[in-house]
Amino acid sequence: MPAIEHAYRDRWQTSLREAWEADRATRDDTSFSRLLALLEERDRELEAHLRATTSTTPWVAPTLLNSWVNYATSSQAAEYRRVGDRVEVRGFIKNGTVPAAVFTLPEGFRPPNELTFATAATAAYGQITVAASGSVSVVVGTNTYVAINFSFSVVTT
Repeated sequence: MPAIEHAYRDRWQTSLREAWEADRATRDDTSFSRLLALLEERDRELEAHLRATTSTTPWVAPTLLNSWVNYATSSQAAEYRRVGDRVEVRGFIKNGTVPAAVFTLPEGFRPPNELTFATAATAAYGQITVAASGSVSVVVGTNTYVAINFSFSVVTT
């Protein structure tokens, strides 16, 4: 583990140790076991959090819905990935139904609340929404050409 994670864990353990000492008069034999279990649980949570916020997934091509297809073989195909706590979406699509879902992001790639993004749709204004359910939809614009290039955080602020 990098030094910053060690420092975080050590600070957390120190505060638990202080609480343990302050409670010396009332603790019993199971208190120490409960304290160790709490420390182990916190370490597992911290390690899982660090893996989730520092890793990068490969680009994934979603299953396109409602007649949407990638724009052209010479253009960027629709795809998404996660970089730490951010999701990046990119590509160019065409021919689908407006308004309708283009694809659905899986668990772990979804925003905590619905988001709206402005985009280019056949040289005009377009609008894309990403629902908390993961549904990515073109809600305003034409279907001749739609750019889907945006990113967002999966962390609740």
